[in-house]
Amino acid sequence: MSISKLDGLYKSCFAIKAVLLISSFLIYLSYLILEFHGASAIDDYNFAAAGDWACNSNTDNTVNNMVGKSPNNVFGLGDYSYASTGKCWFEKIVPIDSITRISFGNHEDSESEGFSGYMSHFGLARTNILFV
Repeated sequence: MSISKLDGLYKSCFAIKAVLLISSFLIYLSYLILEFHGASAIDDYNFAAAGDWACNSNTDNTVNNMVGKSPNNVFGLGDYSYASTGKCWFEKIVPIDSITRISFGNHEDSESEGFSGYMSHFGLARTNILFV
């Protein structure tokens, strides 16, 4: 198979990967809600979620907006700093760091993009795939 065909296949699979990522996030969210609050209805549970954060004034605005909503949990949907490390992004999310859980996007899924730094920062021993 030629490189151009593989590239086209990758691009066409991107939407499928995005749907699978969002599905796994929703399953994980359901797990967290049940783990922390039991199976009963939750009237006062509040969460925030964002992806494509970058590391600029928009990031500050996103974090401040989330803080203002007083979430129980924050879910990072990937693509955090767009840099070779997560250092800047970790500094930006200090107010919500302790309640933040992450999934990996295509901008932090390799070592050249700081993968091990994200794993270490959030105390992750391994990545889990929650869908089959």
